[in-house]
Amino acid sequence: MSFALFISLSAFVAAAATIWVMATAFAKRPDRAAERLAVLTEPTDEQRRYQLPQELADKALRRLREAQQPAAGETRTELERDPSRLLLANAGFSSPLAPAILRLSQMAAGIAGLMIGGVAGLAIYGFHSHAWLHPLILGGLGYIGPVIALHVLKATRQRRIFRSVPDVLDMVVVCMEAGLGFDDAMRSVTEQFSDSAADVCHELQIYSMHLQLGRPRRDALFELGARIGIDDVKSLTTVLAQSERMGTPIVQALRAESNHMRIRRRQLAEEMAGKAAAKIILPLVLFIFPGIFVVLVGPAMPDLARLMRPAGSARPVTADLSGR
Repeated sequence: MSFALFISLSAFVAAAATIWVMATAFAKRPDRAAERLAVLTEPTDEQRRYQLPQELADKALRRLREAQQPAAGETRTELERDPSRLLLANAGFSSPLAPAILRLSQMAAGIAGLMIGGVAGLAIYGFHSHAWLHPLILGGLGYIGPVIALHVLKATRQRRIFRSVPDVLDMVVVCMEAGLGFDDAMRSVTEQFSDSAADVCHELQIYSMHLQLGRPRRDALFELGARIGIDDVKSLTTVLAQSERMGTPIVQALRAESNHMRIRRRQLAEEMAGKAAAKIILPLVLFIFPGIFVVLVGPAMPDLARLMRPAGSARPVTADLSGR
């Protein structure tokens, strides 16, 4: 090997070693931005002391969701998942054939509306483009007519139930204080109020039948509240289910709910009495005031017309054409 080749190789190795050392030194140099971000994001030792590990936090959240799911499913019964069945039950039709009868009645009323509207349109307009409006309108009204009737029946029935529930609860409390159990008190009250509170007694009979068929009391109570459809009754059934599960006295819960519903009923009556003054204005103006106006002002109308006539507007006298 010549001396010149040795010098060239040595210079090459020295240069490569220098570059490698410098690259290693710069690569290990700390990034100030990364250090500052680490300080801001990573918790300190004091924070780690009071912070749960991520696995434990995820596990706790998962347990909490699993614990909440049964509680949410308990308050939603099978009846509440079907809007048509719920509407029928709130209106007082709890038969299994009620949804099918509702659909058949809607179809029959819709077809009848189409036929009557078609005949009326042909009779009024003949074979004209406007004749199709009558069957369309009457057919739609016939189809939604049973649903509207159910809503009216539901509101009327819920109003009757809301008025009679506090008295029924008071009698249940009296029976339980006399020594009867909750179910026996329900059956006794059903027999006593069969005439004055027929809607409530009907629902209580269905509740007793479900219990006799082996259904859990909690499910029967929730379905009772769903069939009635009143918020106060739903809260009552929820309180009774919790009392049955926790073992707390049911009499105190019944007495408290009875007092609450009676106060609510009195407040609603006061509210309706306050609205009566505003509601009576329209019929007073439309029907009563015109009659009073005619009776009072009618006899004086001729005199008023004669007084309001202009001074020079006397009755014209016809000229005598005969010259007299």
